[in-house]
Amino acid sequence: MKAQSDCFACLKRQVCAHPVAIEEYQSFLQSIPKDQNGASIALSPPQIAIGLYEKIARDLGVSDPFAHIKAQSIQKASQILQMLDLEVLSLEEALRLSALGNVIDYGSASQFCIQDFDFMQELSRMDFACFDFDRFQDALEGARSLVMLGDNAGENLFDEVLLRVLSRQYPNLELFYFVRGKPIINDITLLDLQRFEECRGIFEVAQVVDSGVKSPGFVYGDASTEAQQIFSRSDLVLSKGMGNFECLDERKDSRIFYLLKIKCQVVADRLGFALGKMVFRQNHFVL
Repeated sequence: MKAQSDCFACLKRQVCAHPVAIEEYQSFLQSIPKDQNGASIALSPPQIAIGLYEKIARDLGVSDPFAHIKAQSIQKASQILQMLDLEVLSLEEALRLSALGNVIDYGSASQFCIQDFDFMQELSRMDFACFDFDRFQDALEGARSLVMLGDNAGENLFDEVLLRVLSRQYPNLELFYFVRGKPIINDITLLDLQRFEECRGIFEVAQVVDSGVKSPGFVYGDASTEAQQIFSRSDLVLSKGMGNFECLDERKDSRIFYLLKIKCQVVADRLGFALGKMVFRQNHFVL
């Protein structure tokens, strides 16, 4: 999905949240080739975010500007999951729980504060515009491998729950969990999973793969050779969050299932659903 004019406005708002000279970032955004409608000719929003956030990190003098926010998100997510009896979850319940984890996001038009996250309230108002669960179950029956594309820190703990249920119900299914190649916004990295004790359980149920991708969304062409090979041969791909959707939705690949919350109008228009809705949709059916 190419970045639309609204995407550039959103990226500018993200920059304004940091104590940096906004004029330099405006020049960077203006320099990106656009069509007559102000949309990027070639790049998705996550691809544009690479240069933007690399500059933010340099200007702030830190390699991971969102490290403290990621730590807070992981701690809060861990506290939330301690309230649940995870051993009795069905696959459908685990999918919904994983989707709820996608509420955690700082790189979108919606505002979010992990400390204000009310789990029971969010759970009660989850509203799926599309839930291709039957198609997913059918695909799982003949699948030998599944790649899950991770998204935000904290959300990874909800993903781990889903992977555990998949491992339990499909013991012969090979599971891979892809993470970002370097820190960008609040996305989860291999170092985060290794550093936080709360996150290490995922290594028990999936092969964690550093994708090599620097953007907050999986760009196949930017991935490491290992990640490309695993992605290409996998029978199923479970893509979490808007960033991964924005980078993959133009691929006519029915192996991909998107699980996300719609947090901006551009994605809402792209999917044809209302802002704020949850979506679990097979890629082949995205027009």
